[in-house]
Amino acid sequence: MGMPLWFEKTVEYRFVLDILDREAVASPLDGHAETWWGDLIDSRNAEFRLIEFKRTESAINTELDKYLPPGAQRSNVHYTQYVTQTLRNPLFSLPGARGHWLVFGGLDAVAWVDRSGQGLKLKARSYSEIESSKTFALDHDTQLSRVSAAELHPYLVALRKLRSVSDASTSEGMVLATVGGASSMWTTQEFLTITERALGLTQILQHEPRHQREYDMPRGR
Repeated sequence: MGMPLWFEKTVEYRFVLDILDREAVASPLDGHAETWWGDLIDSRNAEFRLIEFKRTESAINTELDKYLPPGAQRSNVHYTQYVTQTLRNPLFSLPGARGHWLVFGGLDAVAWVDRSGQGLKLKARSYSEIESSKTFALDHDTQLSRVSAAELHPYLVALRKLRSVSDASTSEGMVLATVGGASSMWTTQEFLTITERALGLTQILQHEPRHQREYDMPRGR
């Protein structure tokens, strides 16, 4: 029997299925939003978290390429140190960094032969420890901390500005989210503010007639 094969999407699926709190509101990112920030923003109890999924731990190295200066080549042996030192002060020192995580897959050496897929284990690392080996087994949602909207938004702005993207001069990014069965396009600030407010009003909205609601939040998965 050959070694099992899985993909980044497998990791994302397992996270949503096994780890993500059922009361959380999740917004997968794509296009410019994914390039600027990551794969998923989720929220619970008016706190937010940004997650970058990777297939394996070794794939984390590709994340550093997002910060290469235009035209630079990844040939410098001190590249990792250079990038992380560059990010340390303007990015990782921000309070929002506590809500940014890397999640990836690894094999359980004993259980990988189980065709049910239980051999694939999720692991995580703080994004601010991107260059280190400070990895831990991910078993529960509470292991990955969230931050307030006021903390996450400045972090998202700083993250986008530091990444080597052609449209980095754009003043604000957009998030496409599904709310109440309809798709809406918001700036990141609008997304965080509206979601934060909606989570605080959840109990009130549940007792109001549908036509009186300003918006309906989707159920957690």
